Amino acid sequence: MKRIGLVALIGGVASVAAAMLPGDAGQAWGPFVFLSSAVLLLAAWVVAYDHTPSHANAGKQKKAA
Repeated sequence: MKRIGLVALIGGVASVAAAMLPGDAGQAWGPFVFLSSAVLLLAAWVVAYDHTPSHANAGKQKKAA
C-alpha cells in the first residue's frame, strides 16, 4: 500500500510540473504525464491486490487434491 502512495505522489508531482511548463510544452506533456501516471497506479493496484497462488505452492495444492 505504501508503494501505491509513492506512485501517486511521484505521478502527482510530475503532472503538476508538466502542467507548469511554459507555452505549448505544458499543454502537450501535461495530459501524457497524467495518463501515464494513472496507468502506473492501475498496474500497482493490480499487483498489490493479486492473490494468485504462486508456482511454489502449486505442488502442495495438487497433493492435497
